[in-house]
Amino acid sequence: MAVTTRRTATGVSVTISLTQEQIDLIGSAAGTMADQLDTALWALARLRSGEETTAEEWCLVVNDLGHQLLPRLTGIYDEATRAAVREGVSHGQLARAMDVSRSTAQTRRAALLDPERQITPGEIWVREGGPQNPQGIALD
Repeated sequence: MAVTTRRTATGVSVTISLTQEQIDLIGSAAGTMADQLDTALWALARLRSGEETTAEEWCLVVNDLGHQLLPRLTGIYDEATRAAVREGVSHGQLARAMDVSRSTAQTRRAALLDPERQITPGEIWVREGGPQNPQGIALD
């Protein structure tokens, strides 16, 4: 995967390049997540500029980010943390990666690996490409 940016006369063009194998593994979620990231950047610019934005537009932002993108990103984060632990990452390495103290990283790791903890829909989506998020909105 590669990300490139290029200045244009009207702004900046951002390109995310994925291999065919990556697209085969990710499926349609790649385009959906790119659209949602676009929504996040658009909203950030609107919030900083104070430009008038309709309630309907803000509802789209809230849905795209809060009910679609965030469950996916959280699932990816949790699964990546599990993968790091499986690969033998130390508490110190995990703390540096999380930008937190060693004890906080240890607590987060323990919570994530707790056998009583229920796997989230976002984590299942990462593993299987599947289910709905807690609000009942399809993640794919």
